[in-house]
Order: sequence, then C-alpha cells, then structure tokens
Amino acid sequence: METMEQAIQSDQAKRLFADGAEFIGAIKTYVVEEKVIIDD
Repeated sequence: METMEQAIQSDQAKRLFADGAEFIGAIKTYVVEEKVIIDD
C-alpha cells in the first residue's frame, strides 16, 4: 500500500490526473486494502 500511495502522490501522477481530465472528462482513483476479518 505504501508504494501505491507514494505513486499516487508523485508529480507524474498529479500531472496525469490534471491532464487526463482534459481529454477523458474525469479520473477517479480508488485505492483499496484487503483486511482479513475471519481467518479460516
């Protein structure tokens, strides 16, 4: 998760999100982390 968070906060990602919205309309990013609630 740490690596993904760093990637999303990078200057390259910020430029992608800003520029991508110009020709895509909008960019939505979801970061999920799996949590084990019941372990078999």
